[in-house]
Amino acid sequence: MTKIKAKTAGIAFILLGVIGVVDAGILTYDHQKASLGQADATVCEPGGGCAAVRSSPMSAVPLGRSRPALPIALLGMVCYLVVIGLGVMRLRRPDNEHAPRLLLAIGVLATAYSAVLLWYSVATLGKVCPYCVVLYMVGLGVLVVAAMSLSESLGRWVKRVWRSAVSKTGLAAALSFTAMSFAGYSVYAAPLQDMLQTAMGKLTAQARELPGQPEVSLDVTGRPFEGLQDAEVHIVKFADYECPHCGSMFTELHRLVDANRGALRVTMMNFPLSSTCNPRMPREFHKNACLLARAGECAHRQGKWGDIAGWLYGDGRSANKVALRTEAERLGMDGSAFSDCLEDPETDAQIKRDIEVGVGAGVRATPTFFVNGRKVEGGRPPEVLQIIIDGFLTKATQ
Repeated sequence: MTKIKAKTAGIAFILLGVIGVVDAGILTYDHQKASLGQADATVCEPGGGCAAVRSSPMSAVPLGRSRPALPIALLGMVCYLVVIGLGVMRLRRPDNEHAPRLLLAIGVLATAYSAVLLWYSVATLGKVCPYCVVLYMVGLGVLVVAAMSLSESLGRWVKRVWRSAVSKTGLAAALSFTAMSFAGYSVYAAPLQDMLQTAMGKLTAQARELPGQPEVSLDVTGRPFEGLQDAEVHIVKFADYECPHCGSMFTELHRLVDANRGALRVTMMNFPLSSTCNPRMPREFHKNACLLARAGECAHRQGKWGDIAGWLYGDGRSANKVALRTEAERLGMDGSAFSDCLEDPETDAQIKRDIEVGVGAGVRATPTFFVNGRKVEGGRPPEVLQIIIDGFLTKATQ
């Protein structure tokens, strides 16, 4: 491999670091604005790869229910600030043995992590975030430049990289990373924390007032459900299997059905956000939504909706017909009947009947749900959902 001089490498590291900081900063800004509900201020197109990745569990580190999650993009921004610092050290102190080792280590870790994220995006989401791809390339660039400027063999680097990690240079880099991460998170989370507290108060108040709201009649005959048919509280949820918020709500409602011991029934109604099968949608917002809706219907025909629903909301969101049939057969369904059902016009007709019921009740987006006929738009934290359920149970006993 052609070697490059320390000063040339230092300039390259600084340039790569600047690109990484700017790109990760854009993603962090987008993450914050989306979390604040300021859709007009985000940079990622709704329904595109960036928006899908931002909504995935891989985009942030959860810090508990009382704190906003820590975006991976923010950690990436801090990482590349450290790269810039080490690049400056390569310029000013070309004889420092620790900086090049640490930069190669960062390049290896960044590239390995990027490969995992890229695989997850393609395999699970079926979409790729262009801004993320820029970060992947920056990480790979750091790896290549570090390898080309290393003044020792790879074997020697492996033996001595730990020594560099605990050197003054390594400790300074680690402390800088930690301090900047805390500072960055403080700036990122402050408006979110205020919003979450305010929003929780409003959602709690709305939850307590919900039983007194006007009731809407919904025809859910023959629709798949969890819980008991005659449960006191009946939640009818209009959802899109490709919608990440619908998936989160499915998980919470599934847990609440078990926790409320026969008092809760949850019925699923299709409302795919795609003009392919939903005439009320202006465009194909979620490209796989109609196929997933058909898959859910076909599983329901064989009495297996409850078995496949969680998978459709999760790993199955980017599945094609072959993968859907494979999963159906794994769950004990008749594969041929399942595939025929996917092409059956009656399957699409049932989905459209669900959509029309939703439109008639004022559904415009997902998730939208009705609790004993009272409309709620958007997802709700589990504690708020429990307050809603308790409110209707109390009303039933009065």
